[in-house]
Amino acid sequence: MQRILIISTLFPPVAVGGFERRCARVANRLAKHHRVRVLTSNYPLSKVTDDGREPAANAALEIQRELPLVRQNRRELALGPIHAIHATARLRTSIADFEPDIIYVWKAAHLPHAMLTTLLATSLPIAFNFGDGWLSQLYGPQDPFTRHLYAAESRSSAHRALSRTYRAVDRMAPQLHLQRSSRRSVGVAWVSDYLRSISSLPDEVRPTREETILPFSPFAASLSRVERRPPGTGEVVFAGRVVEEKGIETAVTAMVDVVARRPGARLVVAGHADRAYIRTLRDLARSVGLADDVLDVRGMVDEGALGELFGRADVVVMPSTFEPAGLAALDAASARVPLVTTGVGGITELLRADEALFVEPGRPEDLAKRICQVLDEPAATVQRVERAFERSLQLSEDAHLARTTTFLENVINDERSPG
Repeated sequence: MQRILIISTLFPPVAVGGFERRCARVANRLAKHHRVRVLTSNYPLSKVTDDGREPAANAALEIQRELPLVRQNRRELALGPIHAIHATARLRTSIADFEPDIIYVWKAAHLPHAMLTTLLATSLPIAFNFGDGWLSQLYGPQDPFTRHLYAAESRSSAHRALSRTYRAVDRMAPQLHLQRSSRRSVGVAWVSDYLRSISSLPDEVRPTREETILPFSPFAASLSRVERRPPGTGEVVFAGRVVEEKGIETAVTAMVDVVARRPGARLVVAGHADRAYIRTLRDLARSVGLADDVLDVRGMVDEGALGELFGRADVVVMPSTFEPAGLAALDAASARVPLVTTGVGGITELLRADEALFVEPGRPEDLAKRICQVLDEPAATVQRVERAFERSLQLSEDAHLARTTTFLENVINDERSPG
């Protein structure tokens, strides 16, 4: 039995996407055979974005919601040193009383980078899970305190004064005294070969073990039991983070041609979004002449609501312009819903050409044709859906956990081996 300390920016019920939910599934499964503690942010549960429930109780899983979130605003210039002191103190306390055999950083974007500096200065085995390129920005704009602490001499007198102040705080605060590491050996688990190929790691880390561990759908079990209704008039669904890189504007524009061929068709958009972007989508829908009832924008949906949404869907779309992996593709495959997607990033590592219909990003006319192809060719669609479902079974939670467990054990053994 190992003691595993997991660090994650968010942890359910605080979640904005599949990344945090996969973390919760992995943590709970590891806790069946190991002692596991999760150290995560103190984002208020009153602002919870998931279904409001803590993960299923597991006696061997501890959750500490104590780390401050770093905001990229002027207020953070004043709060940065306080956040750095608090985060490094919490990490040192957790290491001292939990005595982990390994620290697994699932994601630390928007957590104080001073904590990562402290972490890299320890002698403990460290592993990183990368679902995006957050670590490449270590000591960059994400964290004003360490950015100015380690900044070269600036031409700006205000920046020079800020750097001097931060360095004085670093010297005087006993919780800090930060020393940047030099090529610290770590293990790295990538979410896709694509992300691995485009990412750069900071000079502070040196990966001595790298593996690609493809993701799984945290909702696979429930989605596989979804009762699908007979094909309808054209319920097109997008489910995921509602941000520009997901290509939702392409889907909105594509609906003009879809509705022309399938009157009554509509686009349902479900996922975490800010109000400004929702206004952008609605303004676009009006500008291209769509009726108000064609675009249905919803917020974050829980697991049950996602199943209901997929049960009614005739097709799921993923018109992304960038995807490190494309977890929503596995959600659709698990629910046996036809998928039309771009082939960008890591999506083609999850589903192959005979398991979904693929389009180029940013081409609404082609997206509309593929959506209509799904609706017009039911026999071929069923064959693709079944192949995609079989693929989702290969990329299961069990398979992911087995590879993760072996990866963590190897990182521990690498650190303990001489030389």
